[in-house]
This record gives sequence, C-alpha cells and structure tokens, in this order.
Amino acid sequence: MNLFRKKRYFKLVKESGQTAMELAVFGSIFIFTMGLIVRSALGYGYQQGQALKAMRMAMRMSYMYTSGQMGSHGDNNASRNSAAVVLIEDRLTASSAKYGTVDRVPYMLSGSGTHSRNLFLNIDSNENFSLSVTDYWINGQHFPFSSASFTNIGGLVDGHPTWQDNCARLASGAIVGCVAVYEKIPNHPGIDDWDAGCDACFDLDRDGDSSEVPVAMRSNFSWQWKIRYAFETKAGGGTLLPGNVAMETSQVSYDVDGDYMEETVYSVTSDANGVVTSIHAIDYGAGDIDGTWEEGDPGERPGLQRDTEVFTFLRGQRPGEEGTYALIEEGRLYATSPGRQFIRTAKKKDQVDIIQREVLLSNFTPGRFCNADRTVPPFVGDDTSVPNPIEVCVNMRQECFGGNTPLTCMAIRDRYIFIRSRIADRRGRRWVTDTTDEPYVEFMR
Repeated sequence: MNLFRKKRYFKLVKESGQTAMELAVFGSIFIFTMGLIVRSALGYGYQQGQALKAMRMAMRMSYMYTSGQMGSHGDNNASRNSAAVVLIEDRLTASSAKYGTVDRVPYMLSGSGTHSRNLFLNIDSNENFSLSVTDYWINGQHFPFSSASFTNIGGLVDGHPTWQDNCARLASGAIVGCVAVYEKIPNHPGIDDWDAGCDACFDLDRDGDSSEVPVAMRSNFSWQWKIRYAFETKAGGGTLLPGNVAMETSQVSYDVDGDYMEETVYSVTSDANGVVTSIHAIDYGAGDIDGTWEEGDPGERPGLQRDTEVFTFLRGQRPGEEGTYALIEEGRLYATSPGRQFIRTAKKKDQVDIIQREVLLSNFTPGRFCNADRTVPPFVGDDTSVPNPIEVCVNMRQECFGGNTPLTCMAIRDRYIFIRSRIADRRGRRWVTDTTDEPYVEFMR
C-alpha cells in the first residue's frame, strides 16, 4: 500500500511539473509574440505619423512662401511652389526589455506639396531666392538646401575646350570662331531635331569617337547631343556658315560649361561680330546640393551621407550626482515588517545622446550657412524666416571634433556639415516585487 501511494505521489508531482513547464514555455511564447506585435504596430504607427507630418509640413511651407508670410521677398518667391520636405527623427521604440523603450530607431520620410498661387511666376535674372529648395528637418533642426544657382559662364574665347574655328563669316569675308554648346535631343517622333544619321550627335563623351553607340542601336537610342553655336546675328556683324545652327539666347537649356548637364540660359553677352563671350544661366549643379549627380560621376555623392554616429555623455561622475545607474537589491523593504521579503529594482538615466549625421555640399556659397571669414550668419542667406542651424564654422572637417563635438559644425574647405542632434534622456523606472510567499530552495551541506 505504501509503495502504491509513493508511486501515485511521484506521478502527480511529475505531471504537475510537466504542466508548470508547459505553461511557462507557452507563456514566454505568448509574451514574446505580443511584444513583437506591439513593437511592429508602434513602428508602423511612427512611420505613418512621420509620412503625414512630412506632407503637412510641405503643404504649409508651399503656402507660407508663395503667400509671402515666410521669406524675405514677399510673395514674389517661387522657391517653394512645389515644396519638398525630408523629415528625419530618431524616435524611441518598444523593445522586449523590462524597461520598455530603450532603443532609438531613425525614421526618415519625405513629403511634397504644391500651392498654385505662383505656379507660373517668371523668375527674373539673379533671383536666387526663387530657385528650388529642399527643406531637411533633422530632429528639429531646419536645413534648406538649394538645388540651383545663377551663374555667369565667361571666357568663351579662342582656347576654350569647345571652341570652333569655322563658325561665322563676316561681311569682309573673314571667318571667325565661336564656342559650341550642346543640346540634349530626345528620341521622339514629334521632335524634328532628332537625326539618327548624325554621327557626331552620338559622341556622348565628345572625344571625337562615336563608337560608344553602335550604328544598329542609334535609331532606338533615347537621346543624342546636337551642336549649337554661341553666336547671335547683329547688324554689320557676321552670319553663320551653312550647316551651323545658332543657339537661342533666352529660356533654353544647353550644356554651356562642359559638365554634360544642361543649364538654362537667361541672357548672353556678345562682341560686335555677334560671337557670344559670356552666358548668364541657371546651373543646376551650382546649388548647395547637386541634384544632377549620378552613380559613376566623379567625386563623392553629395547630400546626406550614410555615416551616423552616436556620442553619449553621462552625468553622475561628480560627488552628489546620481547620474545613470541600474540597481538591484534583495531584502526587507521595511524594518517594521520582519516577515516580508522584497526585491527592489531601480534604473535611472541622466545622459545626453548626440546623434551625428553628415551632409556633403556640392558648393560653398559665402554668406549662406557660413561666411568666408568663418563667422556664423544669423540666418540662412537672406531668408530671415530661417534661423541658421550652424553653430560653428571651421576650415577643415577635423576641427569639427574635440571641443566642437557637441555643436552642429560646418567645414568650409571640405564642404561638410556635421549635424549634431542633442537629445536628453532622463527616464527612470522603479520596481518593487513582494517575494515573501514565493517557494524557495534551501541548500544544506
């Protein structure tokens, strides 16, 4: 009888232990699954919120600038006719740790909005303030980066890389030269300038050899270069030689500086013979960030770089400062209750996270983010509605570290901007767990 009772007892204990283990395993899987669902839902919620926020910001920027409520030139401003906003925020996200949100995840979304009030506003010469701008908001810091600038392209004389000796004939019979400019002609049945039989038009790199585009492919090729001549007809001047086509001198796009990208010509200056000596144009590679850059182009990719670094500065290193700590204590919580047993867990943060991102500018424009003498202007260019986010200007990028590490810094010579977002973290948690009635194992020798 005793043996039967013992077997039955051990069987019950075994079954109870198996049940408890199965419940523990199932419970851990359930908690992990619920945590994963919460984390995913929180992430998607952040992402959707950022997308809607970026769209609202873009719509507001377009309205405020076109109505003259922002900017320094009233409503004569076309820079945000179609506003584009890039929004980057490092948000806390839920994790499986006991203390909840401990990880930072970058959320990067973009939005655009168009206000039609100035949609067909003509941009006059040298109105850089009306050229397109992309607004970056990085953890609350506003960086308006221009994508174009007015420029004067001079030196269009003999010795220029695209100088052509046989350009025009003067009334005296003398032949004069001029500079060749290039127009990109798309392959479309409705465009009369397309010429599949023009061998020189398929010399894409202009080295005198057009073999990079095989003859069999030329009729289906997407575009070609067409040569135009920087010449305008004047009374008493010359006339172009047969077969030469003059460039138009206003509101037409040509590659006039030899960078294989077209610029928009606004006006030209020519001599008495009609030979164009300088061109005033909008250069879409001369803004803060060259939006025409493509993979394979020389130099580094401009704009926001992939490198991101985090520097953490802690408090609590001086006497009397609690600072950042994690504390786990096991014992009695109150001396007046000798029979009660508690585990106390406390965690406190008192730190500053500096999140560093890098932006490589294509061009340095004095007086925009930094002055040439390394002083910091109060506003970005002449736009008094945008405070300058740059805190210190230096020559070389190495100078942006050391004592300047916490500050948003621009290296003028290297055209680098180190964006430092200072985020204070002062969260704390305290857990008190009553363990008086929990079973325990007493080890005895």
